[in-house]
Amino acid sequence: MLDKQMEISFPTFFLTEFFHKTLEAGADKIPEDQFDLLQELGALFSQNPDVMPGLEKLAQYQGTNELSIFLFDLSERLAEYPAQKSYESLHSLVEDFINLFRLMMEENESVRDLGSVLDYFRAQKPVADADNQDILNKTAETADELTFKEFYFRECARLEEDFLKALAPADQEALRTVISAIRAFEPDGQAYADRLLSLRDQVKAIFTNPQAQNYIDLTPAFNELFSQLGLLKNQEPQFFASIAETGVIPPLPLKSVKPQTVENLLGEYFLSEVQDHVDQMRTALELLSANSEYGPMLKTLKSLKE
Repeated sequence: MLDKQMEISFPTFFLTEFFHKTLEAGADKIPEDQFDLLQELGALFSQNPDVMPGLEKLAQYQGTNELSIFLFDLSERLAEYPAQKSYESLHSLVEDFINLFRLMMEENESVRDLGSVLDYFRAQKPVADADNQDILNKTAETADELTFKEFYFRECARLEEDFLKALAPADQEALRTVISAIRAFEPDGQAYADRLLSLRDQVKAIFTNPQAQNYIDLTPAFNELFSQLGLLKNQEPQFFASIAETGVIPPLPLKSVKPQTVENLLGEYFLSEVQDHVDQMRTALELLSANSEYGPMLKTLKSLKE
């Protein structure tokens, strides 16, 4: 099984995602016994970075040769097309593969031959597990192969620029500075605006967490981020302009604290007493309105006068 913490090549990531989506989409379309075969086939390819042994074995049998051709073409596509274009075709590839698999499973020969292929790899599994780590290490060390982490951050940079280019030139520079400031921002114990802390969480989720699901949600995440930045610019223009000009997130101003003098204490006491009488008058007015009782109102006014 692939180590979740290890960098993998984009082709390996794509195959893993391809079979994950295939199993999701095929769960209610493929009979249970056939679905088990599909699940095992998916594990064979998605958990082994070297797909050639699996393709070669499928090609040896008449009943599974079409599967081999489909998966070989898919692998060739990953080598020939940009990663973004390949990923955009994922949904249609999944649908085509499910349709092919269902048609093949109608033939007894295909069911038998696929079982034979899987039996072969079940017997090879102890050897494959021992070799897996070496294959993954070589994949991660290959300089000219795009890792998923590199692909993810490249896509982040591309989407950020795409969103910025849709704005006026002046707004582009302002937003670029604000995003950079938020990315570099680390709270230091001072008080900061809640919406700024929320924006920081959004930015960190996008730019520091290269996972498959985050890539799938990347465009909606940028939509939400730029929407929130637009609200910040419109609702708090001075605050936004300060960040855009300085590249620094300003803390909230400290609240002024009145010195505890006798005069201040007496003033606070007086305001407290007045507020108490106001509350009493409100209650008395409600009684007067409801029952025409003047007593409580007169008593409250007399107390306030004193």
